[in-house]
This record gives sequence, C-alpha cells and structure tokens, in this order.
Amino acid sequence: MSSIQKYDFSKLIDQEDVDKAIETIDFLFEMDGWVEGYPTFQTRPYLFEQQNFYKFECSFIFSCFSYLKREVCVTDVKSWCYMDYYDNWKLKDHNSLWHVHNDRGNNMLSGVFYLSVPQGNDVPSTEFKTQNDILFEKFSWFIFSSDDLHRPGKITSNEKRYVLSADFYYE
Repeated sequence: MSSIQKYDFSKLIDQEDVDKAIETIDFLFEMDGWVEGYPTFQTRPYLFEQQNFYKFECSFIFSCFSYLKREVCVTDVKSWCYMDYYDNWKLKDHNSLWHVHNDRGNNMLSGVFYLSVPQGNDVPSTEFKTQNDILFEKFSWFIFSSDDLHRPGKITSNEKRYVLSADFYYE
C-alpha cells in the first residue's frame, strides 16, 4: 500500500479548532515544549494529549481505519507539530530532511494535517521521493505509509507554517 489518501473533515473541524490548536502549540514552544535536534521546531510526540486536540486525534484514527479499509487493534498513536518559516531554511540543506517514520518494520501509518500554511505558498507542503507531493488543503488529513520517503516542502515565507503530524501503530 503505497499511496496518499486525503480525508476531508471540514464538517467536524473548523477554523476555531485550528486556531485553538495553534494557540496551544505556540504556548508549548514558549515553554520549551519542543524537541531540539529536529528540523526547525517540533513539539514532543504526544500532542494529542493536550487540550483542544480531541477532534484531531479522533479524525486521524478514523482516517487510518478508512485507509486500511478495516478496523485494527491500535497499539500506539504519536502526534506532534512541526513548525517552520523561511529564515530557518537559510541554514538548512533541504536534501538532509528526507526521512521515513517506520524504520523498524512495524505496522504503521503516518499522516499530516496542515493547520496553517502561508498565503501564496504554492510549493508542496510535503514532498515525496516516489509519489505525488501534497499541497495544502484546509481541514484534511493526508494518510500514507510510514515507509514512504518524504520531507517538508521548502517554505518561501516568514509567516509560520504549522503541520500537525501523527503516527498510527497497529496489529
């Protein structure tokens, strides 16, 4: 299974939910709730445990079940926010950001939900090595195999981009 599937949750998640999530994320960043050594800024991997993320967690899990076309035993869910902006890219080698989430052979899916992307940013929000890239769409989860090699798309604005990311482990 090596494709990207989009799941629209615009009837469940609205701009107020997104704004509250970004507010929580900004608070976490201010309180040093981010992981050093990751590209730009990334929260610790248990964001769904924070207030204001229940709809995001439920919609992510439902998206994974839909992707698999069946219910499975969920063994873990990890979630974090990756935030960046253009000035941080000046110091980075974009080619060094290619990665996979599943390097241990687990049953695992990954997903991204774009909370905020700068207006006019017409470059891919997530780039993939062997399949089509993802462009920003509001209120949607994009689910893909955790084995798919990908990286954040290069950002062209100093307006912050917030990407909610999650991993779904199952049996």
